[in-house]
Amino acid sequence: NNKSLIFYNMNFPKVSIITVVYNDVQNIEKTLKNTLSQSYRNLEYIVIDGGSTDGTVDVIKRYDSHIIWKSEPDRGIYDAMMKGVNLASGEWILFRNSGDLFYNDLVIERVFSAYEDKGEAFIAGDIRYLKGDSYKDVRPNILSCDYFDAMPFHHPSTFIRKRIQLEFPLDLKYKNSADYKFFIQSLNAGMTYCYINMLVAVFDANY
Repeated sequence: NNKSLIFYNMNFPKVSIITVVYNDVQNIEKTLKNTLSQSYRNLEYIVIDGGSTDGTVDVIKRYDSHIIWKSEPDRGIYDAMMKGVNLASGEWILFRNSGDLFYNDLVIERVFSAYEDKGEAFIAGDIRYLKGDSYKDVRPNILSCDYFDAMPFHHPSTFIRKRIQLEFPLDLKYKNSADYKFFIQSLNAGMTYCYINMLVAVFDANY
């Protein structure tokens, strides 16, 4: 199986994928299946549910042996994301929220095959946005403009070094932009990034 041969002779860091979800029974399973199909061996998958009542938890329970999960009320999406970070044991984290997908099942393996660790806080890739019957592939904004002008990275296609996320936790005061604040704080503090010219995530904007 040439998908996994590379793991026998290279040291790959542990990666924690974090999915947050609340009452999304229509989409959670496709995200679970897609993430669990990744070829990368040194992978941990954490699912944080906000206390769903629509059957989402029943779907999650079917994958109990493959994931770490909890279901309880939270103070919003950023609170749920930080719960996942605090449970994570990987060197790197990536948020794969319900409904989002990896571009294919080799993505993580290819990212870390291409990445030469120089201490960066972020590994940023490209994202495909689906809208209606069309799509658009988008590179990180930081490649073309200042990070004060636009969200520098697309969260679903950006690997974050866990210790950086813990150093600059998502601020729950910002109901819709705690992620933007986090990126600005990190970059202002001198954190660096590596760009991998590769489609990492698919974001379905139809939901």
